[in-house]
Amino acid sequence: MGRLSIIISLFIGAVFVAHFHSYANDNTRNVKISGRLINYQNSMEVRDISALGSLRLDNPDNWFVPDSSGNFAIAIHVARPGYFRIGRNVVYLSPQDSIYMLLDYNSPEAAIFSGDAAAENMYLRNTTYVNGGSYCTVNGVITRSYEKTIEHIVSEGKVRKARLLEAFGKPSDFVSLEMARIRADIVNSFFTLSWYFAAENGLPADSAKEFELFYKDKMDSLIAPYATGFVSADYLQLEVYQGIAGFVAQHNRDSDDVALVEIKSWLAARKLFVQMSSPKRKKNLSEFTEAIEAISVSDYKNELVNVHRILQSYGVGDLAFDFDARDLNLQAVRLSDLKGKIILVDIWASWCGPCIEAFPQIEKLKEFFKADSSVIVLSLSIDDNKEKWLKAASKYGITEFSWIADRALLEPYRIAAIPRIILIDAAFRIHSFTGLQPEDFNGMKTAIMVIKQTTMGN
Repeated sequence: MGRLSIIISLFIGAVFVAHFHSYANDNTRNVKISGRLINYQNSMEVRDISALGSLRLDNPDNWFVPDSSGNFAIAIHVARPGYFRIGRNVVYLSPQDSIYMLLDYNSPEAAIFSGDAAAENMYLRNTTYVNGGSYCTVNGVITRSYEKTIEHIVSEGKVRKARLLEAFGKPSDFVSLEMARIRADIVNSFFTLSWYFAAENGLPADSAKEFELFYKDKMDSLIAPYATGFVSADYLQLEVYQGIAGFVAQHNRDSDDVALVEIKSWLAARKLFVQMSSPKRKKNLSEFTEAIEAISVSDYKNELVNVHRILQSYGVGDLAFDFDARDLNLQAVRLSDLKGKIILVDIWASWCGPCIEAFPQIEKLKEFFKADSSVIVLSLSIDDNKEKWLKAASKYGITEFSWIADRALLEPYRIAAIPRIILIDAAFRIHSFTGLQPEDFNGMKTAIMVIKQTTMGN
């Protein structure tokens, strides 16, 4: 992107900030973010990746939809300084921040920031992706030599430390956290090295297995110097530290550091959160009450109590929440008009790339059950603009059971991200709240057939 293009984009962004949604004046939404997204085709979340954020369900208030040019503006609540993820970029936000950002999906390292915390966020452009193996995916780190690869991982940490100190001359909470990130990234690199070394070097299966066995005896001794004494609950703000917290607990198990208690409490809370978030039936949630009470850190316990309450309030097994919608003729319809049928609801929007990519499978499913009057496959758009919905429905041939509804009316379904599939049985009860994928024809078909066989005797 040329210098002139960047200047123009920043100018447009500055103008766009002045057109925030009315809720930007809400004192609880104390951080204002605006900018432009490039090469993004979907709705976007400002995702809290702190220790507390990792124990929360999706927050609809933190989602936004860019306009046709990629411009966006959103105001969110931030309780304390910390890290968030927007697309492929990690950003640092503090209460009362007002910030503009230009983010390119294909080049997160080329992001541009202005406004509050611009220096911190410009530095964060090169943050490695935790699930991507930290330094293992940095160009040139992995070579065919195991010994050189280890040296390169350690060296990459030193380079980043020098870059951090050069960018920020004086100590600060941010610098302290970023120093911890470097150390944690080294641990995570050693942890994931076995797979990446084999993949990057194209090792055949037998050689990859041989290296895995060789490295298994090496890994612990590589991690130990970096994990030992690396105990601070503050570092749980970092996604990568969360990922290696188990190693920290293991290598400091004899420590009497009070921070270790909090780290272990978070590990236990995170495990419960994952288990609670995907129960097969709502009745299973009662089994978690005692375990939640055993969480020693009150902040973590309170987050789990809230998640438990939300998940119990509405979900699998409950009567489907009825709502108003419009069909392709803009006639009023209601979900309950389909009561007595098995209803698979595919929630989409014209701006959602993954939704559109899955259309062939949804249409294939409609065709498969076309002669079966007991099954309805409903394409439900949550577009704000009816014209865009009608145009997209026509373009992609979504003509059978194609409706549009106001997203606000679907609140009980917690539509934070799309595409989303909801499956309702013939008794008008939720059979599947999440989990089914619109691109998985066989998975959706099987789920419908299971209902037919178990509840309708077909």
